[in-house]
Amino acid sequence: MKIHRVLPKWVYPLIIIPYIAVFWVSSYNTADPALFGIPYFYWYQLLWVLISMGILAIAYFALREVPQNEADDQASR
Repeated sequence: MKIHRVLPKWVYPLIIIPYIAVFWVSSYNTADPALFGIPYFYWYQLLWVLISMGILAIAYFALREVPQNEADDQASR
C-alpha cells in the first residue's frame, strides 16, 4: 500500500504569511527603530527568517500520512 503525505488546509494560510510580510516592503522601509545599531529594515527581515522557520516547522509536523486511496479522496474534494 502506497503512503502519501497530506497537509491540513489550515496550514496553507500560515505558509503565505511570511511572503506577505517580507514582500510588502513599504511596511518596513525605514531605518528606525534600530536594534543594537542594526537598522529596522535589516532586523525586520532577519526576524521573519526566524518566524518563517517556526511556521515551516509547524507545517512539517502537521503533515499526515494517509494511504493512497484516502489521499485520492481528499484530493478530489
